[in-house]
Amino acid sequence: MKRKIAFAGIFLSLSVLTTVCVPAVFSADQISLSAEDYSYVQKMIFQHECAGDKSKMLAWNEGENFPSLGIGHFIWYTKAGGAERFQELFPKFIAYLEKHGQKVPAWIKKLPDKRAPWATREEFLRAAKANGPRITSLRSLLTRTLVLQAKFIVRRTQRFLPRILKQVPVSERKDICRKFELLASTKEGLYAIIDYAHFKGDGLDAAERYKGQGWGLYQVLQEMRQPDSASTALWEFNRAAKKVIERRVANSPPARGEKRWLPGWENRLDSYTVPLSDS
Repeated sequence: MKRKIAFAGIFLSLSVLTTVCVPAVFSADQISLSAEDYSYVQKMIFQHECAGDKSKMLAWNEGENFPSLGIGHFIWYTKAGGAERFQELFPKFIAYLEKHGQKVPAWIKKLPDKRAPWATREEFLRAAKANGPRITSLRSLLTRTLVLQAKFIVRRTQRFLPRILKQVPVSERKDICRKFELLASTKEGLYAIIDYAHFKGDGLDAAERYKGQGWGLYQVLQEMRQPDSASTALWEFNRAAKKVIERRVANSPPARGEKRWLPGWENRLDSYTVPLSDS
């Protein structure tokens, strides 16, 4: 089934980046997307992460030491669990909301170290079931900021290519720019970049590694064979992303049981190759 999408604002914004492909001349503050663009991103990520179910915006996955919140399942570390190898985004999202004039529940701002108040998954699930004041206010906050969550996700993605180009060897930059340019020249490829970058990060954080190997956007761009056209770029991105994800699972600690997530992750990657309609 074809889906509607405009992405006019994104194409216009990225045209400067993909033409020059130099981090110093790219400013995320200059980017302006249409309301339809943001609405589409919000709906698709909400479907991927939460199966379109608002109750799943408050989640704590089995085998993990932290809750995942919002349409993008932003990680929020607990004081008891400590930090792990994955990027914590929920406190940054809260700061983003405040910057944009949104009222944040007072109890969140009063938390020591800005850490989640639940020590364990069981405690969180009990609190969610009881639907107490903290859970109620958190659910309300997430429900009324759906589009802002999409804007937060897109804004992070817009910063990724300049970061990648700044940190990778000069010898790699031309090839990465070409791959990115071909992907960004179609709305399907551009959406794939946005979704994957949110899904698995930029791949530059040294902490986000299993056995020294990452799984972010940078690793996928590295793994891609150089496409000969925009039409083949998305399929190559899909192939490379699957290989990177499968390598992550193979390298992951057995106790995490990541193999159980692989079919869902690969289904998400396959959704990138479904044609999007402008009508």
